[in-house]
Amino acid sequence: MLLEGAKPKVAPAPVDPALERERLALQMKRWEAEQEERRLQREEDVKKLDFEQMKAEQDHQRWMADRDDKRRQEQAEEMRRKAE
Repeated sequence: MLLEGAKPKVAPAPVDPALERERLALQMKRWEAEQEERRLQREEDVKKLDFEQMKAEQDHQRWMADRDDKRRQEQAEEMRRKAE
């Protein structure tokens, strides 16, 4: 006699050890592939950041050089006015 809503107990299906090893090996390969993909993505991200940092530094150097040129021009203009 079963109570209403009760489920009969079912024993777990037997697992073939060879199939389980194969499944675990496949799962491990997937995990390793994911880890490699993540590592490559991190390396690519680092390269992008390095490039952006280098570009920003170059832009800053260019801006400073332009600023210095403008200051020199202004000083030369001022010296020319004083000389007149």
